[in-house]
Amino acid sequence: MEKLYSNIVGMPVFLDEGRQAVNTVKDIVMNSETGKLLAFVVNKRKGLIIMERDVLQWGDVLHIHGHEDVVEAEDIVKVKNVLERGVRIFGNKVETKDGREIGMVVDMAVDNKSFSLKKIFVAKRVLGLLQYDQRIIPAGKIVEVLEDKVVVESDVEVLKDEASAAEMAAA
Repeated sequence: MEKLYSNIVGMPVFLDEGRQAVNTVKDIVMNSETGKLLAFVVNKRKGLIIMERDVLQWGDVLHIHGHEDVVEAEDIVKVKNVLERGVRIFGNKVETKDGREIGMVVDMAVDNKSFSLKKIFVAKRVLGLLQYDQRIIPAGKIVEVLEDKVVVESDVEVLKDEASAAEMAAA
């Protein structure tokens, strides 16, 4: 099942034996090279995270074994390296390979079983509030993620044409 970034942030964290939330997810750490979710950030100021391997169950809430699963990001080399590079997907500008800007990443979907990025939701914004020209781009169409932009293979019109062709072929 896919989970949207906008729904992951703010998700309560429960201990396996507990009935009360012990924390909430503040952000996620994605490896921009592999498209894998590495960790859930539960305290940005202190750099506290929960590694994806420590998640028992991930539905409407995040279940972990115990408090020992909440660790400092500095202690996990892979996470530390990703954070130091400073490359983010969410909120980044999106361009096609030919340099045409098509918007910014306003949301993204992550598979809650494989912890991999499935698609990004791209839109243009006016005054940071109003969104228009919204597009959904599958993760397979992402060419590379750089510090200042996400480069995608093709524009949504091409993706819509491919989807239409697939629907016609199926009929």
